[in-house]
Amino acid sequence: MKGRENAKKGQMKMLALLTLLVTTSVSASETAFDIFTNYSPSVVLIQTKNNGSGSGFFVTPSLILTNRHVVRSFSKKKRSWDYPTVIVLKDGNQITKFNSILCSQRVDVCAISVAPETSIKTFSKLTTIASKVGQDVFVVGHPQGILNPVISSGIVSSEAILIPSFDHQGKSTTFKGFTTTAAISPGSSGSPVLNKSGEILGIAVSIIQGAQNLNLIIGSEELSLFAKQITKRDGKAIFTVEPESKSTSLFNLISLQ
Repeated sequence: MKGRENAKKGQMKMLALLTLLVTTSVSASETAFDIFTNYSPSVVLIQTKNNGSGSGFFVTPSLILTNRHVVRSFSKKKRSWDYPTVIVLKDGNQITKFNSILCSQRVDVCAISVAPETSIKTFSKLTTIASKVGQDVFVVGHPQGILNPVISSGIVSSEAILIPSFDHQGKSTTFKGFTTTAAISPGSSGSPVLNKSGEILGIAVSIIQGAQNLNLIIGSEELSLFAKQITKRDGKAIFTVEPESKSTSLFNLISLQ
């Protein structure tokens, strides 16, 4: 009986996490100033052991989303983990201890678990409303490893496209996303792409070399699926990496929220 009650509580906590991550509501429209003021504190600079950098953002007090390639170096000959060494917050505070990293096997997205960060008060939510061509969007991140967060604006320039990529084993794959004219640069990988309500439409992943204002975004549909895979502990779709030996697994951390 006690085991059944504990299982039920665990399911309720997982559902609570999904409710926190995904929303179908439409909030009031915000200006670029409002977007930057409200949501830039949740955006972080990720510095890695191989002197690389990328962006990421808190979706809960203890969960940061970013791209898989930000924390993993890849080549056809060699694949290695480029662990985060420092995560820098807007207020200058630094996070140097990480519990674990959870990555999608197919999509270029990862979640980094950290101790709960109490200084961040506002979190963006994933929207289940698909992006539309012509829709205004904002990207907040750390292009070129700039210490202070930067905001750029643009529109959704194409929707519902399949973006070519590599899975965690280096095999060719695709995932759903869209393109935007909002400026991104090396270091912008992992930045949230927000609508005028401050909801997450996607995550910046790459640019097309030689193209003008043709920047690739992983759509919220893929991010929502990733969130569900986390709560279901789907070992066929995701894998965990623990930078610190015997540290708390992300699965356990999520079940305690």
